[in-house]
Amino acid sequence: MRYFPDVSDLPLRPPPLIAKSAATLDVISGGRFELGPGAGGAWEAVEAYGGERRTAERPSVRYEGRFYSLRGAHPGSLPVHDMGIWLGALGSRSLELTGRLADGWVPLSPFLSPPRLPEAHARIDDAARSAGAPRASDACTTSTA
Repeated sequence: MRYFPDVSDLPLRPPPLIAKSAATLDVISGGRFELGPGAGGAWEAVEAYGGERRTAERPSVRYEGRFYSLRGAHPGSLPVHDMGIWLGALGSRSLELTGRLADGWVPLSPFLSPPRLPEAHARIDDAARSAGAPRASDACTTSTA
């Protein structure tokens, strides 16, 4: 059995803290933890919990990003297994990124109606094939959260 917390909203928790917590949970669970970060989508809920409403974030290869930075952090525990990264993606570019780089997809059903699922799956599958990725949208789950 694996432990998967659905989508962890990055606007509510600094990414280095999420990564360190995920590694610790992976150690505690004997290698059964999976991670699902999300950029945030339910902005009223994010704000209600003290998060900041943001516009689209751009990934960066630097340690100093527009929204997050990492300065002198100690990584702590290493995960027990190669942890999968599942994305809660909805937009076209996010779905393509999911197909190219992610291990799985978490379509949040309140934001993506069942009739739109085949189109989203196709975008992920096309991006995975273009990147030569052996995985595709068959590694997905649906959340009602």
